Amino acid sequence: MLSFSPPRVFLLMAGLSGGLLTPAQGAEVFPDTTQADTETYFQGESATREIQLTASNGFFTVGAFQAIGESEAPADEQHLIRQHFTALVPKGTDGRASARWHVWSETDQELRATLRFQLPPDTPATDWQLTIGDHQMRDFTVRASRSVGSQVLTFRHLSIAAGKTSVTLKRITGNGVPQITGIDLNLDQPARLLRTRWRPAAVHTSYSASTCPVAKLWVFETESLVPESSYSPMTTEFGYFGAGFGADGRPAGNVNFSMWAASAKSKLAPPLDSVPHLLATGNPDADFSGFGHEGSGVKIRNWSPYLHHPQSVIQALRVETIGNRNFFYGYFFDERVRKWVLFAVGSKPIVEGKPLESLRLSSFCEIPGPAVRQRSGDTQRIMKRRGWVLDEKQNWHAVDTQHFRTDGNPVSKQIGTTADGWLTMATGGMDFVKPPGEVRLHSPSTRPDYLGPTHLAQLFSLPVEFESKSVTDVAASSVTINYQLADAGPNAMATLYYGETDCFTSVQRDLHGTEHKGVSSQLLANNRTWSHRTAPLAVSNNSVEWSLTDLNPGPRYFFRLFVSNDEGKSWDFSSGSLSTKTNNEN
Repeated sequence: MLSFSPPRVFLLMAGLSGGLLTPAQGAEVFPDTTQADTETYFQGESATREIQLTASNGFFTVGAFQAIGESEAPADEQHLIRQHFTALVPKGTDGRASARWHVWSETDQELRATLRFQLPPDTPATDWQLTIGDHQMRDFTVRASRSVGSQVLTFRHLSIAAGKTSVTLKRITGNGVPQITGIDLNLDQPARLLRTRWRPAAVHTSYSASTCPVAKLWVFETESLVPESSYSPMTTEFGYFGAGFGADGRPAGNVNFSMWAASAKSKLAPPLDSVPHLLATGNPDADFSGFGHEGSGVKIRNWSPYLHHPQSVIQALRVETIGNRNFFYGYFFDERVRKWVLFAVGSKPIVEGKPLESLRLSSFCEIPGPAVRQRSGDTQRIMKRRGWVLDEKQNWHAVDTQHFRTDGNPVSKQIGTTADGWLTMATGGMDFVKPPGEVRLHSPSTRPDYLGPTHLAQLFSLPVEFESKSVTDVAASSVTINYQLADAGPNAMATLYYGETDCFTSVQRDLHGTEHKGVSSQLLANNRTWSHRTAPLAVSNNSVEWSLTDLNPGPRYFFRLFVSNDEGKSWDFSSGSLSTKTNNEN
C-alpha cells in the first residue's frame, strides 16, 4: 500500500499573454509555454520526479471502480476530497470505464510506471490495460491468487509530452477484483500531478430577457452536450424544478418538483399555513409525497416521464397569486404526443405580504454522489439551454442573457453561447478558465412550435377545474356540502376531507424513506392532517354532494375537496368552513 503525504497545491497557468495574474491566496502561478495561444490554468501539486497516483488523488468512471479503506482527508485536502482511501476495486469492464490521473510537465520526458495490486483470497486472473497519453498502451495480466498477496508490475521506456498527459487504467476482461493500491511514476525531470475536486463543483447561473424584465410564465429547454450524468434543474422560489441526465447525456426518467418547507437544521416543523403544499398533478398514479434529505418538504413521486430518454427537457413554470399564497404551475412538454402535460401545482405563502412580481430565472448543474462511487471531477459537463418568457399581452420574449457571478479567479466553470442561439454552462474538467460575468445572444434560437397558440392554451389547463362550494342544512351534528365543478374530468371520483383544523392538503400517508430524516414526519403529525374523510363518490354532471352526520355541536369545521380522474388529480385550491349549531340553537 502506498504512503501518502498531504500535497502542496499550486495553480498552474497555461499560455498567459500580457504578464502574470494574481492567483488565489496560497497558490503559485506558472506559465505553460507549450500552449502560448490559450489562457488556460491548471491546479497541481509540487513538482517532483516521483509522483504517487493513489485511490484518493485520481478519478474514475462512475460504476467502473469503487474506493475502499476510507479515512478522513487532511485539512489541506478538504477542498478537493473530504475522504482518503487506500485502494480502488474494479466493478465493470465497459470499454469507456477507466481510472484516471493527470500529470503536467514542462518538457517532453521519459518515465517508469510501477503498478501495485493487493489480491484478496481466491482472486481470479484479470486482464488490464495501462495507457499513457493517447497512444502508449501496455496490456498486462494480474495473475490469479488463492491466498492474500500482492503483485507489482513495472513498465519502462514510457514517455509524456510537454503539457498535460493522462494516465489511464482499465480492466479489460475477467471478473476478479484485485485492489489497486497505487501507481508510482518515476520521471527524468520534475512534473506535477494535476488536481481538481473529486466531483465537479456545481455551476450556478441566472438568466434574463432584455425585452421583458417581468416573467410570470417561462419556458426553458435543456440539453446535455456530453454523454455524462448530471443534474441540471431550474431553481425557483420554492425549490427545484427539472430533471436528471443519465450516463448517455439524456434525461434519465424522473422529474423533480421539490418544494422546501424547512432547512436541514430545523428542529420543529413550521406552522401548516406557512409551508408549501402540493395541489395537483397530471398523472392519477403519481404520489403527493415528500423528502427529508437536504431539508424537508414535498414533492411528486411515482412518475417518471422521461423513461424514453428524449433529447432534451422542455419545461414551463407559471405563477399566480390567490389570496395570501403564490401558486406555481409546472409543466413538461411530451414530444411524443406534442403536448404540454401538467406535472405539479404547488402553493406557498407570499413573503411579507407581497405577491411575487416575477419568477426567478436561474439554474445550476451538479453531479451528485459520494466519493467512494462518484469521482468524475476531471470530466466536463456542458449544458445548453434556451428559454422564453411570456408578457401580460401573451407575447413571447427570448431569454437572451446569461449571468455568472465571478471574483475574477480561474475556476473549472464556464458560460457561453452557441452559433445557433443557445446559452451554455459548463463545470468540471482539469482546465481552469476565467469565465465572463455575462454572455448575451445576438441572434436567439428560432422559436419552436411548442410555443404556438394551441400549445400555449395547454399551459393554462388543469386536470380538474373547480367552480363553487356551498353549505346548507346546518344543524348541531349534520350539514350538507355541495361542490360544483367547471370540469371534473373523465371518470372523476371525489373525496371530501374535513375536521376542526384547516389541514390544507395534509393527509395521513406512508413516509418515503428520506422523510424519516429532518422534520418531515412532523409535517404529517396527527394534529396536522385531516381527521375525517368520506368514501370516494362518483361526480355526476360536474356536481357532487355529501350529507355529513358525525359533527359535534358548536365548533368551526373546515373542509376541502379532492378529485381524481383519468387525466390526473387535484385538491380544491382553498378550504371551505362552517360552524355547526349548538344544542341550544336547535
